[in-house]
Amino acid sequence: MNRSNSKGQQAYGGGITHLFDERSRIWTRVEHFYRYPATDEIAGYNGWGPATFNTNLKPQNGNTIELGGDYKSGNWKFTTTLFGTQIKDEIFFSNISFSNTNFSERTVRYGFETEVAYDQKMWGVALQYRNTTAEEDSGKNKGQRISLVPNHQLQLRGTVRPIEKLELFALTRYRGSFDSDSGGLGQQTSTGTLVNMGGVFTHNLGFRYEVIRNCDLFGNIDNVTDKSYTNNVIWGAYYPEAGRTVNGGVRYRF
Repeated sequence: MNRSNSKGQQAYGGGITHLFDERSRIWTRVEHFYRYPATDEIAGYNGWGPATFNTNLKPQNGNTIELGGDYKSGNWKFTTTLFGTQIKDEIFFSNISFSNTNFSERTVRYGFETEVAYDQKMWGVALQYRNTTAEEDSGKNKGQRISLVPNHQLQLRGTVRPIEKLELFALTRYRGSFDSDSGGLGQQTSTGTLVNMGGVFTHNLGFRYEVIRNCDLFGNIDNVTDKSYTNNVIWGAYYPEAGRTVNGGVRYRF
């Protein structure tokens, strides 16, 4: 490791919530965060040369701000959140150097998320929508969009409780279209040929059963239809997401 390039990082944040009454509130939250490079981002192997270790890769860091509120009326709940995140030294794979590197300009992601939910004793349903804009935030290409970030995401969740202590749910997610990465983050829009990846629906099923107080048995089937899709396309290389996945376990709360 290159100790001469070691850098300490800090994470901190805070928030304020104002309660109007038992049914409504607003809040704001600010946060400074960081992420150190993962081991497989530092180590590299290309198949035609010796393994390399990019010890000069710096941690990425940034700031997030949120402003939101919710309102309850009977069995209904309405929630809306505005958000913005600015990142410095964002880590990405560069097709120019064929290695992970830090993006030279700041990037920003901002948008809003809203949810409408209805819940009662025997069943419930919730619809959530997220809109995200991602672009460069400094340099000559300020305002240029960033690849691999879908503008639209939608989630619909339905829950039924046929008997006491048992909860069954079905979840449908829609990931909107996005531009593939043919150069690395923002620079691909001026140096490469973009390929637009279409939106995709996936479906999950699951259950939760309270065995005893504070102890739940749970199980999930993710991607029930075994949909073949990707959320990551870099320079024509497709990195597939997991197919049908079954998992379960026991959760105990202390």
